[in-house]
Amino acid sequence: MWTFELPRSAPLSTEHWNAIDDALHRLERAASGTDFLLIVGCAKELCESVTKVVLASRSSAHGQLDFGQLVTEAHRSLDSVPNEGRAADEPMRAIVHAARKLVIGVGRLRNDFGTGHGRAVVPPVTVEHATLAIGAALIWCRWALTRLDAVLANTVDALVMEVEGSGFRRGLLTQRLYDIGLNTLPDDDAERLGRAVAQRGGRRETFVVWGDGVRAAAERPSDFPAAYRRGLVSGLFFDPNGYLRTSPLLVTTAASIAASLDDLAFVERLRADIDGAVVGYGMSSANMAEVAEAVRAEATRFPDLGQRSSWLVISERFEPDDDALPW
Repeated sequence: MWTFELPRSAPLSTEHWNAIDDALHRLERAASGTDFLLIVGCAKELCESVTKVVLASRSSAHGQLDFGQLVTEAHRSLDSVPNEGRAADEPMRAIVHAARKLVIGVGRLRNDFGTGHGRAVVPPVTVEHATLAIGAALIWCRWALTRLDAVLANTVDALVMEVEGSGFRRGLLTQRLYDIGLNTLPDDDAERLGRAVAQRGGRRETFVVWGDGVRAAAERPSDFPAAYRRGLVSGLFFDPNGYLRTSPLLVTTAASIAASLDDLAFVERLRADIDGAVVGYGMSSANMAEVAEAVRAEATRFPDLGQRSSWLVISERFEPDDDALPW
């Protein structure tokens, strides 16, 4: 009855595609049986995997979003793209909007009639529930991945994907940033690019990306637009999934770049984002204490007392608290 195939966006990394393919085959296996609870649960998991791949490919954080928010953010990132506009003519947009509502409905359906929760009473799930879940999931996922292919052809997206997956020789990233017209990019694109560069250079020991894309901005901030530097600071605190994962070295560099911005609103926004984020795995109590100390040590970089005060509050989020760690 169903054809369990999804289009793979050409620039999509193998790692991201494998996550989608795994969820797709799990749904296909479930659909061959009569465990309708499992089918509904697997349909929702496929949609969630696609949304997270879309957001990761667009370098958008999603650590604390619930399913409905994930779908909305992924849909928005595909629907409206800088320099490309909206995602189709009005009749097709109406269908796409309806598909978004359908896939959000899959999440609600799973809450009442799918796996993923222990239940005191087995719900009266039927083949109709399963059929609707599969159909809605495949419709939206096919659109999302088809649209993602067009979106990633955008110059900025292509460079983000290149940063995340390609090897760089010295000077190549500098040239690519020049070729892309970094100083003329819309703020959203420049910030997204900065975040991707910081996450690649700071956490994957990609020294060339670190030198050309991060350290250069710390040493010569006037050569890089403010939006790109804001993205760098964010990427030095958050991993690609939106979880807090940093180190004293990254904090020191982030402070240098943040101070160069001389932007109280940004420091306050950063503080709020960090305060509301979940700590990533791998951040032990000892790591947290070192990061908190590094944050405090770098406060003198901010001559503005308001910025310095907001920066110092960030250290409180990293004060060790074993009960708050996610393991």
